Amino acid sequence: MRINKTKSKNQEHYSIIQDINKNGKRTTRVYENIGNLEMLKQRAGNQDPLVWLDNYVKELNRKSKEERMPIIIRKDPSKIIDKNIQTSFNVGYLFLQDIYYKLKLDKICNKIAEQYQFKFDLNEILSKLIYSRVLFPASKLKTLELSKRLLEQPSFDYQHIERALPVLVCQECI
Repeated sequence: MRINKTKSKNQEHYSIIQDINKNGKRTTRVYENIGNLEMLKQRAGNQDPLVWLDNYVKELNRKSKEERMPIIIRKDPSKIIDKNIQTSFNVGYLFLQDIYYKLKLDKICNKIAEQYQFKFDLNEILSKLIYSRVLFPASKLKTLELSKRLLEQPSFDYQHIERALPVLVCQECI
């Protein structure tokens, strides 16, 4: 955010503008209208008005970096939705993902995958099986179908699950 000062014949007008990127193009919007110099003096109190305004903008910039702005997605209710396109995803597994990586199961899977030289990602298969089975317990095939509802889409097939499971349950591998 920055200060925008516009001059007219009789007075100066102050506002705070914000830079925005829309569709790869830079544009600005008025974040807050401060008013003319008299209004600025009233808000500044006994401080120098321009110094107060600079500090105010710095404080706003600091707060905007600390706080994440909400993402607003506007949908047109009259637009027809394509039939086979998924627009909503399940993100309820993200807390499980944190536990999964804290247990370092990904490193264990990578060691096993190095040993057996798989052409598929063993870590991804194990993680999707765990997330899906905790959220909605089902068979292996149904688990694969339900894991396609997750935010991170699986990049493996059912045959890869069938090939990975014997290795994961093997006692010699551990």
